[in-house]
Amino acid sequence: MQWKKIKQHGQRAGKEVVAVAEAAFLTLKDPDLSLVHKGVIFGSLVYFLSPLDAIPDFLPGGFADDVSVLMAALMTASGVGKKHLDECRLKHGLVVKSEDLK
Repeated sequence: MQWKKIKQHGQRAGKEVVAVAEAAFLTLKDPDLSLVHKGVIFGSLVYFLSPLDAIPDFLPGGFADDVSVLMAALMTASGVGKKHLDECRLKHGLVVKSEDLK
């Protein structure tokens, strides 16, 4: 029973990493984003893809630093980054739509 719970949490965490990385990529391509913000997003994507990390990815919780860097970069892009992050989370089933709660 515990393994089932661990597997579910692991799958959700993996989906979250994919959603954040996808949102960063979509934000980078957004024409409304300034060149400075594009540089910050680009740097975070390079860090995400780089094999050299503060916390190696093969360790438990190894993607925590990658996701933190991506999230910080997305939040510097204000509304544009948040818009793409919300869309990607919805796409990957990480957010419940308000009409589904009724």
